[in-house]
Amino acid sequence: MKISIVCPVLDHPEFITGINSAINSAINSAINSADEVIIVDTGSTPENRALWAECGTVIDYGVRGHNYGHWCNAGYAQSSGDVVIFLNNDVSPTGDWLADVRRDVESDAIYGPELLAQLVDGIKIPYLSGWCIAATKETWSLLDGPWNTIDYPAAGYWEDNDLCFRALQAGITLQQTRWPIAHLDKGNGTSRHNQAYYADVARNKATFAASVRRAMYAAV
Repeated sequence: MKISIVCPVLDHPEFITGINSAINSAINSAINSADEVIIVDTGSTPENRALWAECGTVIDYGVRGHNYGHWCNAGYAQSSGDVVIFLNNDVSPTGDWLADVRRDVESDAIYGPELLAQLVDGIKIPYLSGWCIAATKETWSLLDGPWNTIDYPAAGYWEDNDLCFRALQAGITLQQTRWPIAHLDKGNGTSRHNQAYYADVARNKATFAASVRRAMYAAV
């Protein structure tokens, strides 16, 4: 089963060691390594872009104001794997996690190591954190994207909440895994935080809540 990894980046060459460990097994076994790595560079310096190019095939994404969903969709469009993993660049594996991916991932489910929930009108809406989220190409194709860049056109998070909610509506289950990979959670540098960014966060949050309410009302 061929695995593609899509990884958006913006400078931060200090994360390259972790990504290289994540995509290549220490024992250099094919089952523990990615078959294809697509680096979506969102504006790194030429020096840092060259460093990231050592990790995989680089796609230069030069449109300002776009978000994680746009970048992931751009990489997804170029991917050829049976399984596609969307992976932040600030990760650190603690074992041969890709062997677990090959073992675990099947159709009609989305997988990831961190299962959380958002509250909308007192109702818990589960989601898998977008820093590491995987599914077969067949499953991703059911979501037509898979990331929703129409309702979430700018940076500000909530894209993974939306993705998982749409998956649940489509009858796709969310599966939490025990893959040995950790999120460093130090800020992966793919978003430039400013006043407009925080306005986008609030807007995306409101957009997500509105979509959940529409679905709940439609089900009544």
